[in-house]
Amino acid sequence: MKTSFGYEFKTTPRQHQAEDLERGWLKPAWARFHEMRTGKGVLTVYEMDALAQEGLASRFLIVCPKRVISTWMEMIHTHARTRFAVVRTPSRAHPFEPAGHPGIVLLNYDMVWARQDRRLTASSVLVDWQPEYIVADEAHKIKNRTSNRAKALHVLGRMAKFRRALTGTPDPTSWADYWSIYKFLDPSVFGTWTQFVGQYLVLDWWRNVVGYRNTDDLAKKVHSMASVIKRADCGDVPAEEDRAVSVPLHAAAKKVYTDLARRMRHELEENRTASAAIVLTKLLRLAQVTGGFVRLDDGTDQWLHMGKIDALLDILEEVLADAGARVVVYCRFRGEIERVSAAIRTSPTLRGVEVLELHGDSGDDAPIRQRFEHDPRARVLVSQIATGSLGLDLSVAETAVFYSWDFDAATYRQARDRIWKSKGKVTRIHLVVPDSIDTTMLKVVQGKMERSALLLDRWNDLVQGRVM
Repeated sequence: MKTSFGYEFKTTPRQHQAEDLERGWLKPAWARFHEMRTGKGVLTVYEMDALAQEGLASRFLIVCPKRVISTWMEMIHTHARTRFAVVRTPSRAHPFEPAGHPGIVLLNYDMVWARQDRRLTASSVLVDWQPEYIVADEAHKIKNRTSNRAKALHVLGRMAKFRRALTGTPDPTSWADYWSIYKFLDPSVFGTWTQFVGQYLVLDWWRNVVGYRNTDDLAKKVHSMASVIKRADCGDVPAEEDRAVSVPLHAAAKKVYTDLARRMRHELEENRTASAAIVLTKLLRLAQVTGGFVRLDDGTDQWLHMGKIDALLDILEEVLADAGARVVVYCRFRGEIERVSAAIRTSPTLRGVEVLELHGDSGDDAPIRQRFEHDPRARVLVSQIATGSLGLDLSVAETAVFYSWDFDAATYRQARDRIWKSKGKVTRIHLVVPDSIDTTMLKVVQGKMERSALLLDRWNDLVQGRVM
């Protein structure tokens, strides 16, 4: 398949992707306000690939949440014909374009800014590199005009020939959120903040936004350089989606995991007659580490990292920005439920979202389920997977996030089936620490591996996380 300007796709695009690529082609600024699962990331890879093939750009910068960096790398590998040199940790010592290939730099939002001489500025490495094409993925993360990430993107945007903002939720709380996103795209659209306030906002004595004016003109300017795509309008969006979000362990947690795996391997080598139940119990201790904690000898939990919780908060911020959306979060361990719920309640980006908990000590689950179904404020249910898989109708939710799970395929399938739609679409997201027990457990519960063979014959590989 080719476009009108001669670009030949490596993979087959959906119709709306090909049409949007035509609409935004060679526009200096373009916003893609496309709902989740409509493929705005793949579409943007097509665009970068086409620009590289035409020789119109060779230095590409993608700024995104940390949890989706691996997703971008997979999309680039799968959908781009160009042999891009992809860099995740730029420095002056490592060139961005080795061997003359077009280069893509993938960074999370906290790596695009720095302080120099006591003042905030964009990363000097990026400024010196002079990116020609910049993507702000999940651009609602720069809606706060005073944040460091927003200020850095505003600076970097001025030097790029092409700027793209991707988000399904450009204005989750306020029309005022558009100003910062469009300052990155094209500062001339709305002018200075003072001009924007005078034209469109009504403020109280304390400078809080209490109303809006001239919203028809505001909307016209927003859509002058943007496309909006809804899942309901895309007939080729699959009814169900299962995906894994990679959550790498930081060095300290990785060391704990490695040391624990080494001790377990030694113990099991000493006891070759260990039953499957004993092996399972030991392996679940590794799963606790990937979830964020280690259980001490006195029975208390010591938290090691917030990797999965940070990834979960990013997902919830995006999903819950859609009015009325609800999410079920499944956890294997009670300690995870408590920590996850507390993190959601204290997150500054999820204010007003009430969290319900469901676990073995919850008692009658009917009041909890009814609140989740009918209370518009109770939009997140954090459930122990063994409890939430039993006979509950949670179909009011369209997204399930599996924070942790075990080797019980039946329980996993039942938990999956709590989230279903006779009409509409369902998304199931799994938070996975790569090359760990998580990857193995996911394959077991999804029917891609036999648990019995693994536990009885290949426990050594399980401990080391080598079974992929």
